[in-house]
Amino acid sequence: MHNDIQLLLSEEVDAERQEIGYETDCLLIYDKLIRKQKYVLNSLREIAGIRIVTVISPTEARGESQVVGIRLKYTPSREQTLLSYTAFLKRSILSTNGVLQVRFLHTTKVKL
Repeated sequence: MHNDIQLLLSEEVDAERQEIGYETDCLLIYDKLIRKQKYVLNSLREIAGIRIVTVISPTEARGESQVVGIRLKYTPSREQTLLSYTAFLKRSILSTNGVLQVRFLHTTKVKL
């Protein structure tokens, strides 16, 4: 019995150490004449809270613009709700040089 309690307590401590974050799939539209994809994605990686930016679908050309599916993994600050962070995230992405539009498709909670 005593060992069972210790095991539960250690699992609880381990769970607290694991950071919970979020993963959002997006469609990103950017102007290839203004900025290349790798520079746009590198700029997204610099946004506060973003940990990983992954391309999840091939780039599709639409005239001068490019459409690419990306996955963002991030952790909002402790002071922000998910709703306020995603609003901040959208504003930050849209203010990135070369980005024309972003559409969030779905968000899930993940362990980082």
